[in-house]
Amino acid sequence: MTSAKENFLKTEGLLFALLYVFVLTFIVFPAVSFDTTLNFMTTPDSDNSAWVYLTLNFVFSVFDTVGRKMGGIKTLDLSNGGIKIVTLSRTIFIATSYLIAFKVWGLNTDWFVLVNMALFSWSNGYAGTLCAVKAPGTVP
Repeated sequence: MTSAKENFLKTEGLLFALLYVFVLTFIVFPAVSFDTTLNFMTTPDSDNSAWVYLTLNFVFSVFDTVGRKMGGIKTLDLSNGGIKIVTLSRTIFIATSYLIAFKVWGLNTDWFVLVNMALFSWSNGYAGTLCAVKAPGTVP
């Protein structure tokens, strides 16, 4: 009888990749991601931060769902190595999210904030689904 630890290690790194997907997501979202504004939603006489939070949460939810759906389509399947590359490439979102939050280089423009959130959430759903779907097939 094999232990859970042994089975975890037999998944060719896919469960570690899944763990990394979730850890990275919780590093960035929602705390860092919500430390921004959307200029098209601000007015001089009121604070519309609640609408910004709802908008960013909506964008995250929609694109995460799209990524999860794409991860379940057989023709969009990746090799185990490809999944690990996609997972590790998500590390760039730590930098972009902090650059947005600290308003560096003008990256806090509305279009960049929304595109960054869309790509971040899409890759969360896509990589997470691929890891979860393929990992059990690696264990005898």
